[in-house]
Amino acid sequence: MLFSKGLAVSLPLRELRDSVLPTSIFDASAWAGAKLSPDLAAAIDLVLRFCALLGRRVAFIYRPEIFTHGETLSWLHRELAGIEDHLSISDGSAIKLVPGLQNHMFLYAPGNESHLSDFRRLTLRAPEIAPQLGLQINSAFSFRHGGQTCRPKSLLLQAQVQPTAPDNDLRKFYLNPNALDTTSVGRSLKSAALAPGRFEHFKSLTYVPFTARAAADAPFCRMVAWMIARSVGDRQGGLLVLGCPSGSRENDPFADRVTRLLMGIQAAGIILPRAILDQVLVSSGVIDPSLVETMAGARTVFRHGKRTPLEG
Repeated sequence: MLFSKGLAVSLPLRELRDSVLPTSIFDASAWAGAKLSPDLAAAIDLVLRFCALLGRRVAFIYRPEIFTHGETLSWLHRELAGIEDHLSISDGSAIKLVPGLQNHMFLYAPGNESHLSDFRRLTLRAPEIAPQLGLQINSAFSFRHGGQTCRPKSLLLQAQVQPTAPDNDLRKFYLNPNALDTTSVGRSLKSAALAPGRFEHFKSLTYVPFTARAAADAPFCRMVAWMIARSVGDRQGGLLVLGCPSGSRENDPFADRVTRLLMGIQAAGIILPRAILDQVLVSSGVIDPSLVETMAGARTVFRHGKRTPLEG
């Protein structure tokens, strides 16, 4: 049975710098009001919901790396009261291992370029970690260690709903490749926000949610740049919405996210009109599917690496 005695969970240390925790072992209530990044908060919620569905106890460990042996490790095992599994929710900079427990990993927000770079560097510097992992959640990474390939078993946890931003802004797209920061971002943000009711004037919508990793992927950005170029001559009343890549901070300014998006498209080298485009929008967050329920045309989501239908 999966996590039959419960699950111990540890979190990336740099996300906990501003958190005041009651003890080294605590439950989910300690996170009330904590300033965690939206991506980490979503990962924790996903794990908690899954364990609740299984009826499993969840205990959080602060800095499990200090419990290495002897009295400290014995104390930890006593406090965990029989829990045999430990999940390291990781930002890629470290994967925590607890001696005597079956260890697993969850690399959250793999679309974040810094997370992926840190994870790649970690696996090169400490290849011995991978063979000690039982499960990897929502990933299927393979590792090389001792001349052999190791791939921990994958466990898929799927959220029931896609989180949406309650204060989501939709602004018109503008890109001047010669003045990215001084002109392009400013003109996009100063353009009038599009009210949700205006969606009904378009016959179809194509939604492209960017991650930081996608914004750094030249072929993907080139494809999106061509989509923008083709939209200029679209006579069918189509709308193109580009979701801005979020960062690791809790309150990542919209301007910073627009900059990341425009830098990726600028690097594609596709010539685009230097005009505010009414039919191309940039979104500060994940758009709510209810916004497009009135649209009669096909609704499609293009994600980095795949294409899926957008349910209304």
